[in-house]
Amino acid sequence: MKISPDGRYLVLYPTEPANVCFSAKNGYMTHKALAKSLKERGIQLPALYTVTWCQEREAWVGSCPELPSPPRLSELTKSAGAGKKPQERRNA
Repeated sequence: MKISPDGRYLVLYPTEPANVCFSAKNGYMTHKALAKSLKERGIQLPALYTVTWCQEREAWVGSCPELPSPPRLSELTKSAGAGKKPQERRNA
């Protein structure tokens, strides 16, 4: 299992030990290690992820649509010091 730093994306590999319990009532699953990892990232539970099979990775890849999408590169502002000339270093 891999989780993005912000918790929005996850990858579940079926070749690894699953430790997954599915509910017989509604098809929801619980994964204690995943729940702990999400809580550590500040994500409120229950969190709903939409997962699809990725043949290329041979894994289930999912995202949580309730979490905000990361900004596009074009939306990022320049850092506060961008465009300024670097100051010369003076030896004392």
